[in-house]
Amino acid sequence: MTTSEANPIMDMNVRDGTQSEEEIEKLLSPQSLAHVVLRTANYQTMVDFYKTFLGAHAAFETPGAAFLAYDDQHHRVGITAFNNFEKPKHPASSIEHIAFIFVNLNYLATAYEQRNARGTRPTWCLNYRPTTSMSYSDPDGNRSGTQVENVETMDEAIPYIKSAAFQQNPIGTDFDPEEFVRRVRSWEGEDSIQAQPNDGPHNLPTEVPTGI
Repeated sequence: MTTSEANPIMDMNVRDGTQSEEEIEKLLSPQSLAHVVLRTANYQTMVDFYKTFLGAHAAFETPGAAFLAYDDQHHRVGITAFNNFEKPKHPASSIEHIAFIFVNLNYLATAYEQRNARGTRPTWCLNYRPTTSMSYSDPDGNRSGTQVENVETMDEAIPYIKSAAFQQNPIGTDFDPEEFVRRVRSWEGEDSIQAQPNDGPHNLPTEVPTGI
């Protein structure tokens, strides 16, 4: 294995400090998203929410910061406490939502049931064809979602996102979470549940919907 094969960055001429025009044009993309950090004046409530919402544990926790982990990373969500600002007013410019992937519909249904039993209910459930998603609001009003990929590969997802059908309805179709669970538990086929109903065109909203 060559040095450049072991480290793609070495494909750039970093040893002599030069880069071709093509290398400058093509920016190096990250390997993956590492973590998200939220700042809050509502610290303990936010920490408790995300521990429950993610089934996470604190890899590190003090009265001012918590790093929450649920997989092989040292943390995926950080919560930091600040005392010099108030709970944000909504609607406002901010992150639209953060999404977390589950393996299949059965896991998504179980995740819903577990969170629902603890008093955390989704505010918006959507099938927008590439994913089946449930959106939740945290104590500060940020939206975090649980979802399942409805397609097996990006080779399926990307053409759909570029299609006329997606142009007509980029939002998706609402679904009832209890009915979703019933369909999953009755062993209805995943293809049938994941199929997006054709309920006409939908435009992207120009105002934040109420209640989400």
